[in-house]
Amino acid sequence: MKDTATILELPSVSTPSHGAIRQFQLSLNDVTVQLSSLGASITSVLLPNYSLSATGGAPPQVDDVVLSYKSSREQLEHKNTQFLGAIVGRVANRIKGGTFQLKQEDLSDKLSTYTLDLNDGNINHLHAGMMVSGIECGMQKWMKTKSNSL
Repeated sequence: MKDTATILELPSVSTPSHGAIRQFQLSLNDVTVQLSSLGASITSVLLPNYSLSATGGAPPQVDDVVLSYKSSREQLEHKNTQFLGAIVGRVANRIKGGTFQLKQEDLSDKLSTYTLDLNDGNINHLHAGMMVSGIECGMQKWMKTKSNSL
C-alpha cells in the first residue's frame, strides 16, 4: 500500500462573532482527520472498521471515533465548555501553585516569574487555563502556517 498524504482546506464557516472558522482535512491511506481553527479542535477522525467490511473487495466501512459537536457553528454556540476535540493547550499537565520561572529571551541568567490563573481547585494551573489573552481557550481561533515537512 502506497502512503499518500493529502491536506485539504474545506469550506469555512462564517460567524458574526469569530469571522471565518477555517476547516481542514488531513488524510493518509484509509485514515482521515478533520480540524477546525476554532479552539484548534479535532472535529473528526475517520478510521476504517475492518470488522464491518463489506465482502467482494469493497472498501471497509468508516467510523468517526471523536466525540465532538456536529459542526463548528454548534461548537461556537455552546462555547465548547467541555473542550470536546480540543488539542491540549500550551501546558499538558498541572503547574503547581500557578507560577513558573523561565530564563529571559536574551539568554541571560536572569529568571522571570510568570503567574497563571488557579483553575484546578484554586491550587494549581491546569492545561493553560480557561482564558488565554482574555479569550476562552476552547474558543480561540488558530492560524494555519506553511510547513515544508509534509
